[in-house]
Amino acid sequence: RKYAFIKQDRHDTITSNEDIHTTFEVVPEEADLVTAIYEAEDSSGSVTFDRGSFSSSNPGFSGLGYYDMSGDGDFIQWSISSYLAGSYPVSFRYAHGSTGNNGQRPLDLYVNDVFVKTMDFTFTDSWRYYKYTELVDVNLVEGTNTIKLLVSNGYGGPNIDHMRIGKPPAVVIKTNGWPRTIAKNGVGLLDGWGVDLNGMAVTMPSYPDPPQGDLFRYIFGRTKVELDNGSEKYLDIGNPPIDFTGYEQYLTNGYFTFSNSDVFTSTASHLFSYPLLEGQEFILTSGLSDELCESIPPVSEEFDAPVLGKLPNGEWLVWSPSILLEDNGPSINAPANDIASATLEDGGGAAVILTNEKLKCANVPRTFVNEDTCVLSTLSTACKASELLSVDVEMSTENVKKFYSLTGHYVYAIRGLAMEELHEHPCSKPKSRWEILAGVMCPSATVLNADTVTALTDAITKSFDSNPFVKDVTRTLLCDPSDYDDSTDELDIQLQIGSDCYTHVHPDHLNVYDFSGWVSVHNGGAYNIQKWAEGFDGHEGWYLMYPYVGVSERNVPQHPMSRWYNNGNGDNIVYVARLGDSLPYRDLIDGLKTDAVANYFGALAPGSAQGLIICGSHGEVANDPSLPEGFDLHSDEQSTTGSDEMDNQKHVVWTEVNLKSNDQLRQRVAWALSQILTLVPGNINGAERTEM
Repeated sequence: RKYAFIKQDRHDTITSNEDIHTTFEVVPEEADLVTAIYEAEDSSGSVTFDRGSFSSSNPGFSGLGYYDMSGDGDFIQWSISSYLAGSYPVSFRYAHGSTGNNGQRPLDLYVNDVFVKTMDFTFTDSWRYYKYTELVDVNLVEGTNTIKLLVSNGYGGPNIDHMRIGKPPAVVIKTNGWPRTIAKNGVGLLDGWGVDLNGMAVTMPSYPDPPQGDLFRYIFGRTKVELDNGSEKYLDIGNPPIDFTGYEQYLTNGYFTFSNSDVFTSTASHLFSYPLLEGQEFILTSGLSDELCESIPPVSEEFDAPVLGKLPNGEWLVWSPSILLEDNGPSINAPANDIASATLEDGGGAAVILTNEKLKCANVPRTFVNEDTCVLSTLSTACKASELLSVDVEMSTENVKKFYSLTGHYVYAIRGLAMEELHEHPCSKPKSRWEILAGVMCPSATVLNADTVTALTDAITKSFDSNPFVKDVTRTLLCDPSDYDDSTDELDIQLQIGSDCYTHVHPDHLNVYDFSGWVSVHNGGAYNIQKWAEGFDGHEGWYLMYPYVGVSERNVPQHPMSRWYNNGNGDNIVYVARLGDSLPYRDLIDGLKTDAVANYFGALAPGSAQGLIICGSHGEVANDPSLPEGFDLHSDEQSTTGSDEMDNQKHVVWTEVNLKSNDQLRQRVAWALSQILTLVPGNINGAERTEM
C-alpha cells in the first residue's frame, strides 16, 4: 500500500497489554531550519486586501482570525522585508469547505507583481479544517518584497490563515519505534493550532482512513490522534504517503528496490469497510528473490518492523500483512481424481510449528463426508486431528490456576461480592447460594425464627447440588423474609447443619470467569486484573477478590456492586463454571479449548506410530487476495471489520454453497444447517463469528 496507517494501528486493536503509540521526531539534520509566519489579519499595515473580509467564526486558525476571500479580482498581499536576495520556499495555511468546481479554488501567486504560478487550494473537507499548500520556491530581493494571492478562477477563494516562508524541518513518524514515513514539510493539526508534536507520543482513538482519491471520501486520508493532554485532533497531513526518498538512512532494516520486471496488480482495499479507488494498494504477483527476504520473519507478528519497498518511479510501498488461507480440500465441484490432491500433506503441521502454535492444526477427523479427501502422511511435521475423547474437566483450584499457564487467559473464581438489599435474602428470591465449610462449627451462627431455620435447613439438605464448595438451593414457601431486620441484620446468614457450616453468599460467589477481555478495558489498569495469576503478593492465583470495600493501603477504591452487575457475565467477563463443578471438555468456552488444554486433561485421542491420517474438507480452498470480498475474523480485541460485513461474509459462504454445489442434497443440508438455533450461551451473540 502507498499510505502509512491502517485499522490495526488503532491503539487497542491488536494487543491487550500495550497501547500502540505513534511518535513524531524532527530529523536531526534539519533541526536548525526555521520558518517565519505572516498572519493574514496582521494589523501593522503590512497586509493589503480588496473586498474580502476578516473573520474568526471557524476555529482552528493560528492568530486572531483569517481572511475570507471573495470573488474574481479579490486579493490579499503581504509586504515583507529583512530578507537577503535569494530563493525561498513559501506556503499558505488555508481552509476550504466547498465542493464547487470539484473542490478546487486555485489562486494566482505574484511576487513583486510578477506572476509565479497558479497554486492549488484543494478541498479540506470543512471550513474548520486547515492545512498547508505545497511549498513553492520564489525569488526575493534584498529589502522589501510583496507576495500576493489573487482570485481569477470565477469561484472565489479559500479562507487564508497565514503565509509561511521557509521549509519546516522534516519529521520521521514512528509507530512503536519503527519508522512509517517522513513528513518532509513537517506535521501539524488539521483542526487546531499551537501544539508542538515533536517528541510527543500519541495514540489513535479511532480507525484511520486511507486517501480515497476523490472529493467526498477523504482525498488526503484522515488520521485522528489523542494528544498527551487527552484532546483528540486530526493530523493536517491526513494519512500520509510512504516516502523515504532522501531519508533512506532511517530504514535501518533496509528496503526492497523493485524493478520493472516485478509484476504488480493494482487492487481495491481489503483493509477497510469501503473499497479504495485503485492505485493505493498493489498485489505483487511475481514473487521476490532478493537476499533481503532472508531477514524477514516467516510469520508476521504485532510490533514487527514494517517491510518497505521502492518502485522504479520513485514511489514507496509498505507491505500489509493479511490472512492467507491455503487449500485443504477440493473445491465443491472438483473431479473425483483431484479430490485428495488438494489436502495439506501434513495437515498444516509445519505452519503450527512455525507460528509457535498460534495457527492450529488443519487436519480434521475422518467422516463419511470427507473420507475421500484423506491421505496417509509420514511427514515429521504432520499434526493430529483433534479427535476429542469424552473427558470431564474438574474446576478445582489447581486446574483454574493451570488455565493461565496453558492459555495465557486470566481465569479466576470470584470472591468478595456483597449482598445489599432485602430482595437478596434467601427467603425473598427463587434460589440462593450457600458456601460450605465442611466439618466446621459456624463462628457466629445467625439467630432466626425457628420456622425459618427449619425451612432453610430443609431446603439445603434436600438440594441435589453435589458441588463441594457451594450449594444452590431452591426456596421453600415456609421461608419467611420478614424474619430479618435490614437495619441491623447481615444477609450472609450462617446456619449450622450437622457438622457443616453453611453461609449464605452472593449468587455469583465462586463462579469461575475468564477475565481476559476485561484486562484491556479495566479502568484501574490491566495490572489489577493480571496480578492475581502472576503471583501478586504471594497470592494463590485461582481467585480474584472483588474490592467491594476497597484497599486503602494499595490505593484501590471501593467498587460498588453496580459495577459488577453492569460488567460481570458480559462480553469481557465470560462465565466458565462454578468452582468445584465438573464439565465435559467440549463445553468449555472457546478461549479455553486449545490443544494444550485438551492434551493436559487427556481429551485428545492418541495418534499412530505408523503415520497419521490427514483429512481435509470439501470447499476449504485458498482465498484470492485480488477479489474484492474481504475476509476477517472476530477477535477478543477491537474488530477491524464492521459488524454488517462480518455477518454478511457468513451469508456469502452459505450462498456460494447453495448456488454452486452440484446436488440438491448438499443444497438442502446447507440450508438446514443455516437454520439451526444455537443454545450454547457463549454463541447467543455470535452473529459475527464465522465457522473456522
